Amino acid sequence: MRPITSGYSIAVKETQDSHGICGLVRTTFHSLRDGLNFGGWLDTATGRYYYDSVVIEQDEQTAIAKGRENEQIAIYNLTDGKEIRLIA
Repeated sequence: MRPITSGYSIAVKETQDSHGICGLVRTTFHSLRDGLNFGGWLDTATGRYYYDSVVIEQDEQTAIAKGRENEQIAIYNLTDGKEIRLIA
């Protein structure tokens, strides 16, 4: 368990809308089972914290394609600390 500080974080579709204790447990098991990274984010508009299984990519175009494949609104650039919106 160590923080990842570079690359692009892409949440996988299977753990979308995971929040609360049930979301935490579901995402933890999913991440461990599939060998993925565990992540999360705070939706400042609602105050709700979401958990995600995430894939880390180093190439921006590959990350954007995977984000779209997983029907994500955005991906996150860990290197720059900025969101990349995929849906306007």
